[in-house]
Amino acid sequence: MWNVRITEKQIRECFDKVIFVGADNLHCLLGHLEKSGYTSRVYGWNADVYNVRYGVCILSGYRYNMKVIRPDYGLIEKYENKAIELRNTYKFDDIAHRKDELIQEFVNEVLKLARS
Repeated sequence: MWNVRITEKQIRECFDKVIFVGADNLHCLLGHLEKSGYTSRVYGWNADVYNVRYGVCILSGYRYNMKVIRPDYGLIEKYENKAIELRNTYKFDDIAHRKDELIQEFVNEVLKLARS
């Protein structure tokens, strides 16, 4: 796993859309992904960065200092519960692929709601 500090400027340059969720709110859904890095400032760690799709990343953490899309907790909880259900239903080999599909579904729903 890379443990690279990524600046907010780098995030703005690399991603068109940034989705922010609280620390560990999508722990099960994102747990199989390798983190691209983390953000930090004077007070320390802010968030982990997950590159989930070309042009879109998810920040999972406590703080952010940039323009982000922040889905409501109900939507986050819905997808985290779906990920937990996948984990409890399918064999280990099948879970990562199904979680990747679920992440894309989550991102699509978040972006659709952000446009409206």
